[in-house]
Amino acid sequence: MITIGKITKPFGKNGALNVIPLTDFPERFYQLKKITLDDDAGNERVVEVESVRRVNEQVMLKLKGIDTVQDAERFRNMFLLIQPGEAFPLPKDRHYIFEIVGLDVMTQSGVKIGVVQDVMTLESNDVYVVQGERGEVLIPATKEIVKEINIEDGKIIIHPVEGLFTER
Repeated sequence: MITIGKITKPFGKNGALNVIPLTDFPERFYQLKKITLDDDAGNERVVEVESVRRVNEQVMLKLKGIDTVQDAERFRNMFLLIQPGEAFPLPKDRHYIFEIVGLDVMTQSGVKIGVVQDVMTLESNDVYVVQGERGEVLIPATKEIVKEINIEDGKIIIHPVEGLFTER
């Protein structure tokens, strides 16, 4: 499942929810018919979307059957999830984080560095958190270092610049 938003609080008196979008495509909320809610403890619930409205950078989401502030209050801090197949297509050579996590990281000479455990999104570039024999290695996701991302083959090929780590 892909997280696309987080409910912060009720909005208004009719049970609407204030949502912070956690997606590069906030317009996607207008296409939702149903959404999965997750309380961060793994308890998921599918609900029907009644209406959507944008207010500045936030989304006001009205769910079917949630009609009072008290009803809406139960959803505070829950996350909104979609299935991977519902993700918007990205431009060529762009990937979602969920596609990167779990890929093997290999050098151009074929040495396995490890597996991507997480992706840190920084202002300048993403950084892949890779776990392997060397322990945890942080690999900047720059064109200088990352030479190929092959989702189908499950691997990322890197050019290990000097100082990144010592190749065995």
